[in-house]
Amino acid sequence: SALALPGGVTRRCLGAQARGKKPAERSPLENFQVDPREVQHMAPHVLSAAVSSAGSSRHRGDALWRAYSDRALAVQERLTLHDLRLMLKGFADASVRDGALFHKLLASPPWRTDAQASPRDLCSIAVNLAKLSFTDKAAFRGIGAEVVSHLKVLEAMDLASLANAFSRAGCCDHPVVAALAAEFHVRASSSPKELTPAVVALALTSFAVCLHHDADLWRALLDDVVAPRIPEYSVTQAALIANSVARCADAIPESRCILDSFADHWVATGALERSANPEDLAYLANTFARLKMSSNAGLNLAFATAALQQLSHFSAWQLALLCGALPHLPSSGREACLLAAAGGAFGDVLQDCSLGHLGLLVGAFGFVRASLAPPLAAALAARICAQAAAAQAAQAEGRGAQQHRVLSSGALGSLLDGIVHLVSPAQSQQVLAALRPLILDLARSGSLRVGTMYSIIGAHAHLQVRDAELFDAVCAGVAEELAQPSSVLRAERLLVSLGMLNASPERLLLHIDGALLELAPRLTLQEAGQVTAAVGSSYRACLRQGFRHVS
Repeated sequence: SALALPGGVTRRCLGAQARGKKPAERSPLENFQVDPREVQHMAPHVLSAAVSSAGSSRHRGDALWRAYSDRALAVQERLTLHDLRLMLKGFADASVRDGALFHKLLASPPWRTDAQASPRDLCSIAVNLAKLSFTDKAAFRGIGAEVVSHLKVLEAMDLASLANAFSRAGCCDHPVVAALAAEFHVRASSSPKELTPAVVALALTSFAVCLHHDADLWRALLDDVVAPRIPEYSVTQAALIANSVARCADAIPESRCILDSFADHWVATGALERSANPEDLAYLANTFARLKMSSNAGLNLAFATAALQQLSHFSAWQLALLCGALPHLPSSGREACLLAAAGGAFGDVLQDCSLGHLGLLVGAFGFVRASLAPPLAAALAARICAQAAAAQAAQAEGRGAQQHRVLSSGALGSLLDGIVHLVSPAQSQQVLAALRPLILDLARSGSLRVGTMYSIIGAHAHLQVRDAELFDAVCAGVAEELAQPSSVLRAERLLVSLGMLNASPERLLLHIDGALLELAPRLTLQEAGQVTAAVGSSYRACLRQGFRHVS
C-alpha cells in the first residue's frame, strides 16, 4: 500500500505523475518559427515575431540564431521600428549578443523613416540594447534625440526603464537624462500615486548611477512619493533606494532621512527577518555602515538575526558585504553571526572570493577573533596567495586598473589586520610575501592611505618581518596624507610597531614628531605616559620637539 503524504497525495501518485508527464509538444507554428530552413524565406514581420517567440521560449542553437541574423540583414531595409523592437527583445530574452548584427541594423535605424514610429518602441529598443550590453553611444544618442520630445506620453515605468537603459549604457550626459529627471519631478508633484514603488526604485537607481544630484528632484521623490507609502515598498525595492541614497549622500545629505523611516518600519514589523533575502541584507547592511548610520540598535540586531537564519544561502560577494559591514553595526547578535559565518558559510564560498572579498571577510573575522579550523586556515592563506599572484600577473599584462579596483587600500588594511589572527605565523608570512608586490604598486600609484600604512607596519611587526625597502616606499606613497594631523593612539601604536622591528624610517618619524607637537597640549596624563613609554630611548633623538612637549 502507498504511504500517505500531507494533502492526500501518495508516493505512488507522485511516481505515476513523474512517469506519465511528457514534455509539451511544439505547435506547427512554433516548429515553423525555429526551423532554420524556413527562416531564410521569412518576411520582416514574420521574422520579428519568430525571433521574439524564440527568445521568450529560450531556444538555443547557434544555427538558429545565425539564421535569424542573416535573414535580418537581408530584409533590413524593410524592417519597421516595431519589427526591430521585437527582434531585439528576442535576442535579449535569449541572451544572444551579436554586436556585429546590432551595429549594422542601427547604422540606418528605421525610426528615421518609419511614420508609425512609437515612443514606446524606442524606449523598448533602448532597454533591450542595454540588456544586451550593447552600449554604442551613437545608437543611444539617436534614440534619445527621437524620444526626448515625447516623454509626456510615456507611462511612468517606461520613463524609469529608459533612464535605466541610458545609465547602464554610460550615456548619462545625454540631454534625455535631464529631461527624464524633469518629467519625474513634475509627476512627483502632480500625480505621485502614478509612481509605484517599482518605478521609484528603478528611477532613483538610474539617477544615482548617473550622479544626477538634483536636490529638488530627490526631495520630491523621497518626501512626496516614498515617505507617505513606506509600507508599500518591499525590502528589495527599499534596498535599491538605500543604495541610491548612499551614492548621492555627500551631494544630497538630507536624503538619508528616508533610511531612518525605512529602518523604523522594518524594526516595528520584523520585515527583515521575515522577507529579506541575502542580497537585500548585504546591500542594506553595507549602506548603513558606509553612511555611519549605526545608532539604531534594533535595526543592527535585525541585520544580524536575519542573516544568521540564512547564512548558507549567501554568495561570496554577499557574505563579504554583510560581514564587512557588521563590525560597524553593533548589536548583541553581531558576534554570533560573524562567528557562524567564519565557521560555516565562509568555507563554502572561499574559492569564489576575490582579494577585495577576502579583505572584508578576514577583517571582520579578525575583529571577533574567530578561530578557523587548520584546513580552512591553510585554504585561506593559499587563496590569498593565488589571488595576489593573479592580480600581479594582470598588472604585468597592463590590466592594472582592474587590480586596483579589486584590492583597494581599505581592503588591504582589513586583510592585514585580520590575517595574523586567523592563520599560523608561517602562513601569515607567506601572505605578506605574496601581497608585497601589490603593496608596492598601491604605494607607487598614490592609492595607499595612512591607515593602511599602519596596518602594513603593524602586521610586519607582529610577525617580526623587517622590510626597510617596503617601509620607505610605503611612507613615500602616503607623504601628502602624512601632513594631516594623526591621532595620538595611532602614533603610539606605530611607534610600538617600529620599536619591535628596530626600524627608523625618517619621513615617518618626522610625521610622528609633528603630530605629537600638535597633540601634546590636548593629551591627558595617561595618554602622555603611554606615548612616553612607546617612544622609549630609541626614538628620543628623532622626536625632539614632539617628545619634549609631551614630556
